Amino acid sequence: MLVNKSRICDKDTKVKANYYKAASEKRGRDFVR
Repeated sequence: MLVNKSRICDKDTKVKANYYKAASEKRGRDFVR
Protein backbone atom coordinates (compact mmCIF):
# COMPACT_ATOMS: atom_id res chain seq x y z
CA MET A 1 0.00 0.00 0.00
CA LEU A 2 2.76 2.45 0.95
CA VAL A 3 4.71 1.71 -2.24
CA ASN A 4 1.60 2.11 -4.36
CA LYS A 5 0.79 5.43 -2.70
CA SER A 6 4.28 6.80 -3.31
CA ARG A 7 4.08 5.69 -6.96
CA ILE A 8 0.82 7.60 -7.43
CA CYS A 9 2.43 10.60 -5.74
CA ASP A 10 5.41 10.39 -8.09
CA LYS A 11 3.10 10.19 -11.10
CA ASP A 12 1.17 13.23 -9.87
CA THR A 13 4.43 15.11 -9.36
CA LYS A 14 5.53 14.34 -12.93
CA VAL A 15 2.19 15.55 -14.29
CA LYS A 16 2.42 18.77 -12.27
CA ALA A 17 6.02 19.31 -13.38
CA ASN A 18 5.04 18.91 -17.04
CA TYR A 19 2.09 21.27 -16.57
CA TYR A 20 4.17 23.97 -14.90
CA LYS A 21 6.93 23.59 -17.50
CA ALA A 22 4.43 24.04 -20.33
CA ALA A 23 2.78 26.96 -18.55
CA SER A 24 6.09 28.76 -17.97
CA GLU A 25 7.13 28.20 -21.59
CA LYS A 26 3.81 29.60 -22.79
CA ARG A 27 4.15 32.60 -20.50
CA GLY A 28 7.70 33.16 -21.75
CA ARG A 29 6.51 33.20 -25.36
CA ASP A 30 3.71 35.65 -24.53
CA PHE A 31 6.23 37.86 -22.73
CA VAL A 32 8.53 37.95 -25.77
CA ARG A 33 5.69 39.08 -28.00
